[in-house]
Amino acid sequence: MPYRLYLKTILFYLPVYVLITAAKFIWGFLTHASVGIFWIIFPDPLLLARVLFQVIANIYYVVSEGQYFYLIFPGFGIAQCWVLFLVVKALIAQYRSASTPTSMKAPLDARRLGQWRWTTPIAMTFAIIVTFYALTILLGLTGASWFRQGVTGPWPFYIGLFFAALGLLWGRRFSAAARGLVGGSFGVQYLPDDHWLTQRVHALADKLDLPHPEVGTTEAVNAFAVGTSASHASVVIGKPLIANLSTEELDAVIGHELGHIASGDMARMQFAEGYQSMFSNVFNFLALFAGALAASAAKRRSEAQLAHGLSQVVGMLGRNIIFFSGELIVKKLSRSREFYADAIGASLSSPESMIGALEKLERIPTRPTPAEHQYGYLMFKGVSLSGLFATHPTVARRKADLADGTHLAALPRRGTLR
Repeated sequence: MPYRLYLKTILFYLPVYVLITAAKFIWGFLTHASVGIFWIIFPDPLLLARVLFQVIANIYYVVSEGQYFYLIFPGFGIAQCWVLFLVVKALIAQYRSASTPTSMKAPLDARRLGQWRWTTPIAMTFAIIVTFYALTILLGLTGASWFRQGVTGPWPFYIGLFFAALGLLWGRRFSAAARGLVGGSFGVQYLPDDHWLTQRVHALADKLDLPHPEVGTTEAVNAFAVGTSASHASVVIGKPLIANLSTEELDAVIGHELGHIASGDMARMQFAEGYQSMFSNVFNFLALFAGALAASAAKRRSEAQLAHGLSQVVGMLGRNIIFFSGELIVKKLSRSREFYADAIGASLSSPESMIGALEKLERIPTRPTPAEHQYGYLMFKGVSLSGLFATHPTVARRKADLADGTHLAALPRRGTLR
């Protein structure tokens, strides 16, 4: 396997590592942490082990005194270690595939496709807590004595944990309702079990040891999978795809959506999007409540209108500030999982079939519907084509990844150790 493939894998994870390192550096600067630049760029395993031992040994003090602030910096180191682990894991898998080319033809091991699903809620919760601590520190720098005294206290942690708990509840609620919401938005028509498309989807699902999902069609030039779990999932294929793609290309698209189900992406992305929507709901409520209180206390109508307007502005700013870090995580997760879903679809058909499906889909003249914009993270064809807030990588990048076999080689297969 050419070395440029290894380099491409490293570059794939590099933006995430740089983002975590930049946040770690800013955190160290704001908190005046006396850590050398080398240990900013790289995690210090001895420091992480020492902090973990100290926390366990002094757990009563940490909890009773609320000294969670000092866990944030090591938390960035743990995040760096996790990214490095993923890089090494992918490189080893690619090396083994290069040394034993026949292993690439082995069936996928569906049991190992869905590992590490818990990392998403943990990462988002960590991002929220760090954001609240950062806001507290910044307010302390303005000279507000209350915030300066509370910089290392427990309240930012508790507030962040409160919002994280709301996000978990909202995420579960959104996941449970997503099937009906998305299906209704796209006018999905579900097919009987004896329909040829249903039988085709079920045959491919058997290759991934998946329960048979419901199968539906829609008029949109797209495809998606929804549901609360693999045993309660639906695969929906757009009629224009059925009409324009070859049998092998259609199998690749179906395999892509089944890949999202097998690897847990469907539930993970639904949960993450619901987690994020919590901020809009909570801050909208707080803005309306604050505006109503201020308006009732105002003596003049103009003052009441001004108070109402200011509350909406403050609510919008608060929502977007807290929303920002989590949104970056969700969108980066969405883009990375598209590569793996493409690889799974290519494994069930062929890389050429998946590339052909992407090319044909790109040539079909269409304008994204409002529903595709709203649920873009679930779609086979993304709406945003580039940028930090894009749900999908560009078609060119997806095709190049399939041609190089970057993620194809990293997929777990039966009879192999990866």
